[in-house]
Amino acid sequence: MADEEEFPQVIPLNVGGHAFTTTLMTLRRHEDSMLAAMFSGRHRATQDAEGRYFIDREGTYFIHILNFLRSETLPPYDISAQVYREALFYGILPLMEQLGEHIRHQFLSQIPSYTENLERMIEHARKEAMSAYGRYSKVPVCIFKNAFEQVKARQEDPDLDPTIAEEYVEEHECKEQEGIASFGPWVGIPTEGDLIECIILDLADKGYKCINEYEAGGAPTCKKFWVVEKPESFADASASRKSKIVCKKRLYHFRFKWW
Repeated sequence: MADEEEFPQVIPLNVGGHAFTTTLMTLRRHEDSMLAAMFSGRHRATQDAEGRYFIDREGTYFIHILNFLRSETLPPYDISAQVYREALFYGILPLMEQLGEHIRHQFLSQIPSYTENLERMIEHARKEAMSAYGRYSKVPVCIFKNAFEQVKARQEDPDLDPTIAEEYVEEHECKEQEGIASFGPWVGIPTEGDLIECIILDLADKGYKCINEYEAGGAPTCKKFWVVEKPESFADASASRKSKIVCKKRLYHFRFKWW
């Protein structure tokens, strides 16, 4: 084809000062993408002083764009969000779709006993419905991103070392004990609302109709607290200040519809 003759088969690239080398075929892999359009022959491509084709974009994550175009390799979970933004910029829809699912699965993999807890929810909901031949059954579930939260005496006071905070937490009547299943804790950006949506979607994939009766963050919370006086992490130990550690475990209600 005539347009292919405008470019060599091996393409040197300069992406925001980062040098890469790839093939014309790789860049044209997804014909609806910006890279395919840039190297289609329909547009004049800018070259730098060394003859490399220049893309005015930060190039830190471009290697992951190339790796996907070459072999559909996905990036590590901890940079998936950044690579997703690059995929959006370059218009690579298949990478965006796979990254979304990749991020979701990686997030759920850090939730202790996630699959087992789903099964507990289903078993309890089924037993409750069969015992009363009811159309609906309700399942109490504890969800918490962070089990405990520090309430500082003053905003400028330092955070408690987690190992110190745990020393003050005692056994107590917690909302978690009322739940059939318990999801948490986890780290990262996803919220309790994100996890709730994942639970409902995964139950739907198993054929169950289910809704959550509380908005994310609006479910009853344990709120048991422990007062910490002059913790070692405070720089000014002579000051008369107190910090509190509060249990933040929430009890959500999931309602199953059977018919």
